[in-house]
Amino acid sequence: STQSTGTGERVLDSSYNNFERKSTDSFGFRIPNLGNITKIKIGHDNGGFGSAWFLEKVIIESGEGKAWYFVFGDWLSKDGPKGTSVELTPTDDHPASLPW
Repeated sequence: STQSTGTGERVLDSSYNNFERKSTDSFGFRIPNLGNITKIKIGHDNGGFGSAWFLEKVIIESGEGKAWYFVFGDWLSKDGPKGTSVELTPTDDHPASLPW
């Protein structure tokens, strides 16, 4: 089995107003099969007014029916203790037991 080194940085943007309060944003990418995803790094560039995000969770779904669930539940902010980016590892919990 081969180990992928990642996909590089991806910009999360769509035709909708992204990252608004009480919203869910979805983004699609065509990338090679990454195998088992062991971590992700997600963040923002702190650009614009009110650029802090509250990141509840990230769900990555493969085109083959596999899904990875990453739970954060905190702010990404230049003034916050976590900063503007974070590395997350997938949860081992079954999705039905997670708070969403």
